[in-house]
Amino acid sequence: MRQTIAAVAIFAISATTSAEAGTRADTKLQKLKGCLDTNLAQFLPSGDNAEALSKAALGICGDIIDDVVEIAIAEIRQEHQAEFTKADAEYGRAYLTKKINGLVYTYTVKFKAVGGPTTLTFPKDQD
Repeated sequence: MRQTIAAVAIFAISATTSAEAGTRADTKLQKLKGCLDTNLAQFLPSGDNAEALSKAALGICGDIIDDVVEIAIAEIRQEHQAEFTKADAEYGRAYLTKKINGLVYTYTVKFKAVGGPTTLTFPKDQD
């Protein structure tokens, strides 16, 4: 089950950073990318470091991340039904949130480096 959660996390993260997805989360992921791009562009002139910028963006866009995580958990639950326990859901929420937040930081570093909206590239064999 945890491998399934990890696979969903990687898909959600890569989809978030490219604003493309093939699941119900599509609209939320695009909204998250837009939220990050808009707010990071406004924060960039402050000269703050990437950690401060990503924390500020998470403060504004965090509800969207919560929505993406809940959609992912619902999709995993639907796919695995009886096998998916309350403990799996709790683990999944924590894991997905941590991974997405980490990628928001990485995206912020790249955003700052290139001076605006960007994407992240993941190895094709990553799962």
